[in-house]
Amino acid sequence: MKIVAANWKMNKGVKETDEFFKEYGALVKGKKITNKVIICPSFTSIAAALEWGKKNGVSIGAQNVHNAASGTFTGEINAAMLKETGIAYVIVGHSDRRAMNGETDELVGEKVRAVVAAGMIPILCCGENLSERQKNKSEEVVKKQLLACLSGLDKSAKLIIAYEPIWAISKGDGVGPVATDEMISQMHQMIKEFVADVFVGVAPPLLYGGSVNEKNAKEVGSIEGVDGFLVGGAALCPKRFSGIVLS
Repeated sequence: MKIVAANWKMNKGVKETDEFFKEYGALVKGKKITNKVIICPSFTSIAAALEWGKKNGVSIGAQNVHNAASGTFTGEINAAMLKETGIAYVIVGHSDRRAMNGETDELVGEKVRAVVAAGMIPILCCGENLSERQKNKSEEVVKKQLLACLSGLDKSAKLIIAYEPIWAISKGDGVGPVATDEMISQMHQMIKEFVADVFVGVAPPLLYGGSVNEKNAKEVGSIEGVDGFLVGGAALCPKRFSGIVLS
């Protein structure tokens, strides 16, 4: 069983969410789904997604959370508020947040701990940019990210890690470049070994998040160490996303 997690980013309001699930439901009806499906919509569409998800075995998550429990943080949402909605997962440390909102590894670590403390499962993102890849610093960068983000976390904590090489992420169309099988295998093996060492022998599921789509999902999913996908652009289209889920 693979984990197929969708990050809709800033797309789809309530109406579009309902339309997506109506079409997606029709496409997978009667099909045997062996993969676990998680969809992370925008905050305003969580309720609509939850309603459909509970009836159809799809888990719902959020795309972000604040690290503090409460306070004067206008426009923010804490972990307890998200837990109260009924969601089970929260994406933390996505490259978009790191690049556009200046989120540091230390801040991401605080968010991870807040999500776990609230009884949800963080989907922790890590990955290097093109410059770091070209300088052969991929492993160094990812290890630094993980060490800071997992620091202080109880060894029994449940979490999912998503490796997203930033240079291989598409710009929304889901057809961007994908790292070679060898690159993915090497990084996933390194991450699993590193996290298992940090967590004393236990490594959480590890997703690949670099322009996975319905055409390459089967191949990428067959790479050793890949436990599933974090899907962006291709997850916005019911037909394309169902192709990944059923792969």
